[in-house]
Amino acid sequence: MAEYAYKLAREKGLKVYHLHNRVKMDLKEKGINMLYDCSIEQFLALIRDAEYVVTNSFHGTVFSIMFKKQFLSELETKGGFNNRVWELLCSLGINRRILDRVPTINDGVTIDEKIDWDTAAAKMEENRKESVEYIKSIIS
Repeated sequence: MAEYAYKLAREKGLKVYHLHNRVKMDLKEKGINMLYDCSIEQFLALIRDAEYVVTNSFHGTVFSIMFKKQFLSELETKGGFNNRVWELLCSLGINRRILDRVPTINDGVTIDEKIDWDTAAAKMEENRKESVEYIKSIIS
């Protein structure tokens, strides 16, 4: 993921911000700005203001969608397969937004491929309504 983000930044002339809360490392020689334990406000502002987002986190994916960013999500992480991200992307019909080493998974999608935000928003609203109905049925 980091290599992909670094390559993308070089091609587009952009800065890379790597958000991390565990391993401290210095990647300034690669032009990567490491941010440790950033606040919620910083996290949201970085995604809101990003031209592209490359992430392996559920929340990074969610906020990329909410801010309608061009993004790719990596599903295979040190912690295993990120099923929550996979299910979210599938439920919104945007499961081609996967950064994967196996090209057949995303069929060679690029980060610049246009996202149908109208369809994704309609599916998100449908999912939201189903969730509300489910919660209502539980508490009544």
